[in-house]
Amino acid sequence: MKPTKKALVSVILPAYNAEDYLEEAIQSILDQTFKDFELIIIDDKSTDKTSQIILSFIDPRIVIIKNQKNQGITYSLNKGLEIAKGAYIARMDADDISATNRLELQINYLEQNPSTSLLGCCAEVIDQNGVVFDMMEVPLTNSEIFHTIFSSNCFIHPSVIFKKSVITDLGGYDLSSAQSQDYELWLRVIQHNSVANLPDYLLKYRIHPNQISQKKLKRQRALADRARYKIYGDMERNQLNLPPINKNSFFQTQKGYKPSLGNDHLRWIYRYRSMKRDDLANELIIPGILSAPLCRPLYQQLFYSLKSHKHYRSLSNSLRWYKNKIKKIISGSRPDA
Repeated sequence: MKPTKKALVSVILPAYNAEDYLEEAIQSILDQTFKDFELIIIDDKSTDKTSQIILSFIDPRIVIIKNQKNQGITYSLNKGLEIAKGAYIARMDADDISATNRLELQINYLEQNPSTSLLGCCAEVIDQNGVVFDMMEVPLTNSEIFHTIFSSNCFIHPSVIFKKSVITDLGGYDLSSAQSQDYELWLRVIQHNSVANLPDYLLKYRIHPNQISQKKLKRQRALADRARYKIYGDMERNQLNLPPINKNSFFQTQKGYKPSLGNDHLRWIYRYRSMKRDDLANELIIPGILSAPLCRPLYQQLFYSLKSHKHYRSLSNSLRWYKNKIKKIISGSRPDA
């Protein structure tokens, strides 16, 4: 299935074993108020019903690509860039939902602000059942983003739209950056291009159980740090006016200061708590403490998890009784019998 004409926007949607949420993600793009797009869906050798779900949609704007073997999201994104016909590339993930006016608002902004090469937006965070439990806000202006991006990713990847020519000139996504491919690319973009985020919540960004693994979290932090130090060094050599970069000392890292692996664990713990998934949050506490043993909030989370224990109340009352008794002994008062 191929579009009948060259579209202004190419939406790239990689999918791998995405049967649970894919239908809703695709439909949210097909329902856009802005119609001049092609939807490129890359099936990364899925083993579930992903392929059948994709084929169930009959729409001339859909282009289907099937990888011969599982290649990973970065490869799929570059494949989509290769065949995209649009002047603009919009990203979409297989488990998220775009607001019906997302493309319309983003295209209007880009057409009215031709100097902007990359545009994102804010997002509502939803759980596996589609229930909103948090809001993701991002820096809006080029200046705000420039002064924040070396500490944290300022764009929600499936919310962005960018000029294809700018990204292809940069060589697309870096295959060696794996779990941090989006952050590494935005750092390269911002060196010579203006960027922005809309204040509108145009995406429902889904968090679901077991979305992030310990191995992935650790590698993501390592690759993100590698990217920000490298790009910052490149920009320093070009004598650009740079914001100070946060290079944590050993003790700051041990305390879980942002950005660090300890802080990354804490962020996901808070996110899972908001989802009312204490089981998932508790699984991250010990790995978090091991990565940042001086991080006080991680220990607070450890004791938080104890509150759900059936004997917690009686233990807490006993400790309070002994604490009061010790205080009286120290103050010289006669302890109660």
